[in-house]
Amino acid sequence: MKLNKKAQATAVYGLFAILLIFALLVIYWYFFVIPTANITPSKESLVAQEKLNYDILLLNYLKTPVTVNENEIFMSDLIRLYRKDASYKEKLKEESLKIFDKTMDKKYSLEIDGDKLIGELEKSEGSIISQTQIPGNENIVLELRI
Repeated sequence: MKLNKKAQATAVYGLFAILLIFALLVIYWYFFVIPTANITPSKESLVAQEKLNYDILLLNYLKTPVTVNENEIFMSDLIRLYRKDASYKEKLKEESLKIFDKTMDKKYSLEIDGDKLIGELEKSEGSIISQTQIPGNENIVLELRI
């Protein structure tokens, strides 16, 4: 079958367009797909991700409901009670151990305003420190050391 000149030009342009699209896909693949295939996360990003996980763990700890004197309150409220009345310390330790023993697979310590509440790590130990403040008039600082 013989094509006229207009049909031949259209076929050439179509072939040129297909080759151009293929070349663009190869260039894209070369510059954007191949370089990212060998990237491994850096140690800094892994530590940052682990710290973020512990920050979330600490916030969830504060929102955990506990029963104190037949009232259901949050751990953050129990910590406030402990700061006002030291007789709540044993209840706070007991509930904190229940929570952290279920969730932690590493050595840890929990401090409230610099006073160690639970855990095995000393102040000089621990590579990751997660801190948060309990809002209110007391401005209580909670620190989880892993």
